[in-house]
Amino acid sequence: SMSKGATLICESVGGCQVSGNSVLGMNGTCSGTSTKLYRISGFEFTGTSTRIWYNAYNTPPCTLNNIRIDNNTFLGTDDDQRILQFGDNSNNAYFYGVIDNNTVTNADGVVFAEFFASDGATAPAGTNATADNMYFEDNTFNITSSPGLTQCVDSTGSPGIVWRYNTSTNC
Repeated sequence: SMSKGATLICESVGGCQVSGNSVLGMNGTCSGTSTKLYRISGFEFTGTSTRIWYNAYNTPPCTLNNIRIDNNTFLGTDDDQRILQFGDNSNNAYFYGVIDNNTVTNADGVVFAEFFASDGATAPAGTNATADNMYFEDNTFNITSSPGLTQCVDSTGSPGIVWRYNTSTNC
Protein backbone atom coordinates (compact mmCIF):
# COMPACT_ATOMS: atom_id res chain seq x y z
CA SER A 1 0.00 0.00 0.00
CA MET A 2 1.25 3.47 -0.85
CA SER A 3 -0.26 4.73 2.41
CA LYS A 4 1.29 2.16 4.76
CA GLY A 5 4.61 0.87 3.46
CA ALA A 6 5.86 -2.61 4.44
CA THR A 7 8.67 -4.03 6.55
CA LEU A 8 9.68 -7.70 6.32
CA ILE A 9 12.57 -8.62 8.60
CA CYS A 10 13.78 -12.11 9.49
CA GLU A 11 14.44 -12.55 13.21
CA SER A 12 18.01 -13.68 12.52
CA VAL A 13 19.96 -12.80 9.37
CA GLY A 14 19.72 -15.75 6.96
CA GLY A 15 17.37 -17.59 9.28
CA CYS A 16 14.39 -17.36 6.93
CA GLN A 17 14.64 -19.26 3.65
CA VAL A 18 12.40 -18.20 0.77
CA SER A 19 12.31 -20.23 -2.45
CA GLY A 20 10.59 -19.60 -5.75
CA ASN A 21 10.35 -16.81 -8.29
CA SER A 22 8.74 -13.36 -7.98
CA VAL A 23 8.14 -13.94 -4.29
CA LEU A 24 7.94 -10.39 -2.90
CA GLY A 25 6.80 -7.22 -4.55
CA MET A 26 4.45 -4.41 -5.32
CA ASN A 27 2.48 -4.82 -8.52
CA GLY A 28 0.22 -2.24 -10.13
CA THR A 29 -0.67 -0.35 -6.95
CA CYS A 30 1.95 2.34 -7.18
CA SER A 31 0.90 5.92 -8.05
CA GLY A 32 1.82 9.29 -6.60
CA THR A 33 4.65 9.68 -4.11
CA SER A 34 5.32 7.73 -0.93
CA THR A 35 7.92 8.35 1.75
CA LYS A 36 6.79 5.24 3.69
CA LEU A 37 9.45 2.62 4.37
CA TYR A 38 9.51 -0.50 2.16
CA ARG A 39 12.14 -2.77 3.73
CA ILE A 40 13.16 -6.39 3.16
CA SER A 41 15.93 -7.65 5.43
CA GLY A 42 17.66 -10.83 6.60
CA PHE A 43 16.30 -13.45 4.16
CA GLU A 44 17.97 -16.19 2.12
CA PHE A 45 16.36 -16.32 -1.34
CA THR A 46 16.71 -19.25 -3.76
CA GLY A 47 15.02 -19.57 -7.13
CA THR A 48 15.73 -19.19 -10.81
CA SER A 49 14.45 -15.67 -11.59
CA THR A 50 13.24 -12.36 -10.10
CA ARG A 51 12.84 -12.45 -6.32
CA ILE A 52 11.79 -8.88 -5.42
CA TRP A 53 9.99 -6.44 -7.69
CA TYR A 54 8.38 -3.01 -7.61
CA ASN A 55 6.20 -2.53 -10.67
CA ALA A 56 4.34 0.66 -11.48
CA TYR A 57 1.82 -0.01 -14.21
CA ASN A 58 -0.43 2.86 -13.15
CA THR A 59 -0.63 6.23 -14.85
CA PRO A 60 0.48 8.59 -13.46
CA PRO A 61 3.60 6.75 -12.34
CA CYS A 62 4.85 6.62 -8.77
CA THR A 63 7.86 7.61 -6.73
CA LEU A 64 8.97 5.55 -3.74
CA ASN A 65 11.46 7.53 -1.65
CA ASN A 66 12.31 5.04 1.08
CA ILE A 67 13.28 1.55 -0.12
CA ARG A 68 15.74 -0.53 1.87
CA ILE A 69 16.87 -4.03 0.89
CA ASP A 70 19.60 -5.22 3.23
CA ASN A 71 21.35 -8.24 4.76
CA ASN A 72 19.86 -10.74 2.31
CA THR A 73 21.48 -13.66 0.47
CA PHE A 74 20.51 -14.60 -3.10
CA LEU A 75 21.44 -18.04 -4.45
CA GLY A 76 20.84 -20.13 -7.59
CA THR A 77 19.57 -17.63 -10.14
CA ASP A 78 19.44 -18.76 -13.79
CA ASP A 79 21.92 -17.23 -16.23
CA ASP A 80 20.84 -13.78 -17.54
CA GLN A 81 18.02 -13.35 -14.98
CA ARG A 82 17.43 -10.37 -12.69
CA ILE A 83 17.13 -10.58 -8.91
CA LEU A 84 15.59 -7.15 -8.19
CA GLN A 85 13.28 -5.36 -10.64
CA PHE A 86 12.14 -1.75 -10.42
CA GLY A 87 9.55 -0.19 -12.72
CA ASP A 88 8.12 -1.29 -16.04
CA ASN A 89 8.01 -0.20 -19.66
CA SER A 90 4.69 1.71 -19.42
CA ASN A 91 5.80 4.84 -17.52
CA ASN A 92 8.70 6.56 -15.76
CA ALA A 93 8.47 5.63 -12.09
CA TYR A 94 11.28 6.50 -9.67
CA PHE A 95 12.70 4.43 -6.82
CA TYR A 96 15.09 5.76 -4.19
CA GLY A 97 16.75 4.22 -1.16
CA VAL A 98 19.58 1.93 -0.06
CA ILE A 99 20.42 -1.61 -1.11
CA ASP A 100 23.22 -2.72 1.19
CA ASN A 101 25.04 -5.65 2.78
CA ASN A 102 23.51 -8.26 0.47
CA THR A 103 25.36 -11.29 -0.93
CA VAL A 104 24.80 -12.84 -4.35
CA THR A 105 26.39 -16.25 -4.95
CA ASN A 106 25.77 -17.75 -8.34
CA ALA A 107 27.35 -20.02 -10.93
CA ASP A 108 26.40 -17.85 -13.93
CA GLY A 109 26.13 -14.15 -14.72
CA VAL A 110 23.02 -12.42 -13.33
CA VAL A 111 21.63 -8.91 -13.14
CA PHE A 112 21.33 -7.96 -9.48
CA ALA A 113 19.02 -4.99 -10.15
CA GLU A 114 17.28 -3.72 -13.25
CA PHE A 115 15.42 -0.42 -13.63
CA PHE A 116 12.81 0.05 -16.35
CA ALA A 117 11.28 3.24 -17.76
CA SER A 118 8.95 3.76 -20.70
CA ASP A 119 11.18 6.10 -22.64
CA GLY A 120 14.59 5.57 -21.06
CA ALA A 121 14.26 8.81 -19.10
CA THR A 122 17.22 9.70 -16.95
CA ALA A 123 16.98 10.71 -13.31
CA PRO A 124 14.99 13.90 -12.72
CA ALA A 125 16.93 17.16 -12.75
CA GLY A 126 18.34 18.20 -9.40
CA THR A 127 18.68 14.70 -7.94
CA ASN A 128 22.46 14.36 -8.29
CA ALA A 129 24.20 14.34 -4.91
CA THR A 130 20.91 14.07 -3.00
CA ALA A 131 18.99 11.32 -1.22
CA ASP A 132 16.97 10.91 -4.44
CA ASN A 133 19.17 8.13 -5.79
CA MET A 134 19.36 4.38 -5.35
CA TYR A 135 22.47 3.64 -3.30
CA PHE A 136 24.15 0.23 -3.66
CA GLU A 137 26.68 -0.15 -0.85
CA ASP A 138 28.72 -2.93 0.78
CA ASN A 139 27.20 -5.73 -1.32
CA THR A 140 29.19 -8.83 -2.33
CA PHE A 141 28.85 -10.57 -5.70
CA ASN A 142 30.41 -14.03 -6.10
CA ILE A 143 29.77 -15.11 -9.69
CA THR A 144 31.69 -18.22 -10.78
CA SER A 145 31.47 -17.56 -14.54
CA SER A 146 29.94 -14.95 -16.79
CA PRO A 147 28.70 -16.58 -20.03
CA GLY A 148 25.75 -14.19 -20.51
CA LEU A 149 24.72 -10.90 -18.98
CA THR A 150 27.22 -9.88 -16.38
CA GLN A 151 25.91 -6.50 -15.31
CA CYS A 152 25.42 -6.03 -11.64
CA VAL A 153 22.93 -3.26 -12.51
CA ASP A 154 21.09 -2.51 -15.75
CA SER A 155 18.83 0.42 -16.50
CA THR A 156 16.66 1.84 -19.26
CA GLY A 157 16.28 5.00 -17.23
CA SER A 158 14.65 5.87 -13.90
CA PRO A 159 16.81 6.78 -10.88
CA GLY A 160 20.29 7.99 -10.42
CA ILE A 161 22.43 5.15 -9.13
CA VAL A 162 25.29 5.43 -6.66
CA TRP A 163 27.49 2.31 -6.63
CA ARG A 164 30.14 2.26 -3.92
CA TYR A 165 32.04 -0.03 -1.56
CA ASN A 166 30.80 -3.20 -3.29
CA THR A 167 32.95 -6.29 -3.90
CA SER A 168 32.38 -8.23 -7.10
CA THR A 169 33.77 -11.18 -9.00
CA ASN A 170 32.55 -11.60 -12.63
CA CYS A 171 29.87 -8.98 -12.26
